[in-house]
Amino acid sequence: MADRLRDKVALITGAGSGIGPATAVLFAQEGAKIALADLRSADLDTVEGVRVNALCPGFVFTNLTKALTDQPESRRFLEEKHPMGRLGQADEIARAALFLASDDASRS
Repeated sequence: MADRLRDKVALITGAGSGIGPATAVLFAQEGAKIALADLRSADLDTVEGVRVNALCPGFVFTNLTKALTDQPESRRFLEEKHPMGRLGQADEIARAALFLASDDASRS
């Protein structure tokens, strides 16, 4: 019954301990693309072949932030809270995600 999860994506929380690693391995064996999450990234090292990364970009210009960023006072307030002095762009976050998902980000 292999490939029961082909073309499926699974987010497995608590993936570094308990039933998480076994679930991750089984889902991968069944053809799923898996995303793993755990409170401690070190716990995910126990799941073979997993690269652990996270993006926490702060406010980014999107349709979800438009109501705030269209108001000059709100936009200035948000920009002052970011080290770069501006809000992020979606393509900047996408490029960071691509790098982190690639072999270029491997620690080995």
